[in-house]
Amino acid sequence: MTEVPAHVPELVDVPVPHVLRPGDLALLADAADDLADGHLHLLVPGVIGFAGVSDPVGLGERVSRLSADHGDGVSDSSIGWHERSDELVDLGAGLRLGRLPAQVARMLDVIGCEVQVGAATVTMLGLSDGVAEQVVRVLAPLGLVFDAASPWLAVTACQACHLAVSDVHGDATQAVHTGAIPADQRVHVVGCAHACGRPAGAHVEYLATGDGDYEVTSR
Repeated sequence: MTEVPAHVPELVDVPVPHVLRPGDLALLADAADDLADGHLHLLVPGVIGFAGVSDPVGLGERVSRLSADHGDGVSDSSIGWHERSDELVDLGAGLRLGRLPAQVARMLDVIGCEVQVGAATVTMLGLSDGVAEQVVRVLAPLGLVFDAASPWLAVTACQACHLAVSDVHGDATQAVHTGAIPADQRVHVVGCAHACGRPAGAHVEYLATGDGDYEVTSR
């Protein structure tokens, strides 16, 4: 069984297989709805975060039912359409603020393909051209990002728990919509000094110090 800390932090990080098989995302989505905040937080490759966990033991039991890791997936997990030698395609999508709503996770599972999970990305493996086109039409309006130039791909955020001193997700969303995030800048927005979900690579951190006020640090 996957171990989940008995003392539950604001975000419980659970290691998962790099490639999820059909059925796995539905299982994780149910766990997020039943035991957490209704989202899968994908901020680190190979790890899914659950926020506001009500039953850590139950979460561990749920996650233990996942399929065993059976490969490293594809080396190119970038956003967009990737042709394969077998005439199928791999389709990479970004997640706004690194969050995958449980409802959208279930819709991905219905596709019936393997899904590679990365840092704020999911890559659907081995789709036909027709299925891939349908996925983009249906899931882009629900928040998945298929445009490699989208400013959403440069921004992640903490889960905005009760410790946040500002509306982190609202502030980050406004920054994207107003073009306040430079195109060449990787940004992580956090609501308190715990800085949950901080990316491993170089980035600029926006730390909330009050309602709408942020301290900016390069990391």
